[in-house]
Order: sequence, then C-alpha cells, then structure tokens
Amino acid sequence: MTRDGALNSMEVQGTMTLEVYQEDSACVRVHVEQGEACAGFQLKTHPNIDKKLFSGEGVLGLKQPDRPFPIGTALGVLKWRRQTSDESAVPLTINCWPSVSGSETYVNVEYETDGSRDLHNTVIAIPIPPCRDPPQVTQVDGDYRYDARQGVLFWDVGLIDASNTTGSMEIVLATQADESSVFPITCNFDSVSTFIDLAVTKIVGTADEAPVKYGGATRVIVDSYSIE
Repeated sequence: MTRDGALNSMEVQGTMTLEVYQEDSACVRVHVEQGEACAGFQLKTHPNIDKKLFSGEGVLGLKQPDRPFPIGTALGVLKWRRQTSDESAVPLTINCWPSVSGSETYVNVEYETDGSRDLHNTVIAIPIPPCRDPPQVTQVDGDYRYDARQGVLFWDVGLIDASNTTGSMEIVLATQADESSVFPITCNFDSVSTFIDLAVTKIVGTADEAPVKYGGATRVIVDSYSIE
C-alpha cells in the first residue's frame, strides 16, 4: 500500500492439504463447497486429482479411484490464487502522519479493520530515524518495544477483533525527521479466517461412499505487507 492509503496490489495464495493417517481411509473423495467469496480466485488441482470431477461436482478425488492417497504425508490437493487492487479486500489498513514541530517530529500511526475477521499476533513495525534520544511513545493502544539495533519500533497490538477495529499510537522523535524516514511500515498477523470461501462438507470412501471421520484447521499468515 502507499502511504496515502491506496492499494498498489494484493496477492492471496493458498493450499488445501490432505493427510491420511489410517490405511483403510486412504481411498477417499473430499466434497468441497464453494461460496460467493471464491469469485476472482484461480483454482488449480494437483495433477493426480480428477479435474473434471472437481469442476463438475466439487469433489476432490484421484484420477485412479482405486489408488490410495499417501499415508502420513500431507498432499496439496488444491491451490488458489487471487490478485487484486480492490482496497476493500485489505484486512488491515494502516495510516501514518508524520509532522515536524520545532525540533521534534510527531508520528501518528493508526490501524483500521472492518471487524469481519479476527487478526491474531498483530505487530506493526515502524522505522525510526537516527535521533539523539530514544523515541517517546505518548499514546498507544496495545504494547510496544523499541529495538535500537534495528532502529525499529514494534507496535504489538496482539488480537484485533470486533471490539477494537481501530487503534492508534503517537510517537515523538527528538529530531526534525524527513517524512520518508518512517517508511516503509511493515505488518504481520495471522488468522483462522481465510479470504476464500471454501468448506469441506464431507469425506467419503471411494468404493462405498461411506462417510469417513475427519478434522481440519485453517491458518492465514502474512508473507509481505508494507506501506511504502
């Protein structure tokens, strides 16, 4: 994103993996439901998956029905990708306003979300230019720590959910800093809410269509998110 809040580009990538633990449950088919949020995503199945079966019925199964999935090894059966410049798709917006006042620079940083997903372990990293004194934080929603060696102030927000969709921090620098010196700002978080609306509805045996017990988990992590 730009420092003015505009989105240059955003890319989301994901993988659905299947791991079988019992040999008698290795010949299965995975029924997947696709919601409206799948629009705009490119979906690709593993080369051994029957593409026609998936595109026609939303079922992930091997081209050779009698062939078992590997035991004890996670296999990526489906991948997805989306590239967009739609600002409404960004899960967390960060704005920064640096301003010089006398011999000091005031840096106000704010985050904002729409509250549609919980963001865990949220940390916003703000570069700090060389100063005669460490940065002074006069107001913060959450915690912070300053790494003098890296020259970075880490704003540790933690959990962002519907109860704290906005938050702010004010930093005072003992120098007349150039605006560009507090950029790029980077951010990391994780979530269990994916950007794509895919859900496994059931897993059944290939031969008899008998239901197979299964469990699942989702995780979203940030590879790179910066405000330039």
